[in-house]
Amino acid sequence: MYSHGKCNLVVFLLGICFLIMFFKYLATLHSVATGSSPLEVIFSPRETTTAPSIEKLRRTATISEAATRLPKSGELFCFVVTTQKYHKSRAQAVAETWLPRCDHGELFTNSSAELSETVPYRTVFSSLDDSYSKLFWKTKMSLYYTYKYVSSDFDWYLKADDDTYVIVENLRSYLSTLDPRKPFYIGFRMKPYLKKGYNSGGAGYVLSNEALRIFSEVLFQNQTLCPFDEFEDVAMGRCLSNAGIYPEVTVDKEGRQRFLPYDFVQVFDGMLSDEEAKTWFVEKPKTPGADIDPPSEWEPDQSAGHQLVQVEGVEEKVEGVNEENMILRRCS
Repeated sequence: MYSHGKCNLVVFLLGICFLIMFFKYLATLHSVATGSSPLEVIFSPRETTTAPSIEKLRRTATISEAATRLPKSGELFCFVVTTQKYHKSRAQAVAETWLPRCDHGELFTNSSAELSETVPYRTVFSSLDDSYSKLFWKTKMSLYYTYKYVSSDFDWYLKADDDTYVIVENLRSYLSTLDPRKPFYIGFRMKPYLKKGYNSGGAGYVLSNEALRIFSEVLFQNQTLCPFDEFEDVAMGRCLSNAGIYPEVTVDKEGRQRFLPYDFVQVFDGMLSDEEAKTWFVEKPKTPGADIDPPSEWEPDQSAGHQLVQVEGVEEKVEGVNEENMILRRCS
């Protein structure tokens, strides 16, 4: 009987170990798409479903002088989610490279510290902490805040993270083929969790004017249609799907992805295994991988901010980066 009990204990402990390894595996895969670390996904404190006050957010937000001078209408509105921790690295790199190419591009952050007034920013997250679980609220509040308090007169609205590089010219070219008066939800399609998928938060995604109108006027205040989820990108996909808005197919005519959720180095070195790609991606990305060499100027072992500046200098020298191919890339 003692041996039998000991055997059961061993089986139980092995089962616990298996579950831990399984959830760590899922967290690692999800971190590829969201830009968070696996530890953030696993150990981030679990959030309640109580929404922050949008009125408090609006009332306490500091707006830089540069942001007040930006146009209130146009084709493309871009906001980049960042935090004080990255103001002198990632945020600065974004502000100095691709962000000014949007008709209206701003940093949405939690503090004005270490940011120049010449940088367009709003401190819309000053009442939120920087935990991974707050990503849902940051994105949801940012979209609503943009539409209601900044401008509802842009054709397209891009949400991106501060480790993302956008080839704005290619994005504009692609969006010009679509009608912003229809509810488009555009990005890199992932397949777990939702029947019709969702767009990866790590690659950034774009909402048409009509999609953002529906989100702001129909979905935002409805916790049944737009419930909390600790995974921001899954939450947004579920929210929009409840209004009949689903991720679009965004591959080009050769089957190549326009939105890329993995880092720039992986464009050269390959990416996830076939099994992982089959589990997570609706369309497996076709990337050059090992078929091409990175430009000689490329320095992979650098911070995300440094990589953003490097991408700015080498994008035209990389085979396959053209108007039919990559629109967004995430830096590690």
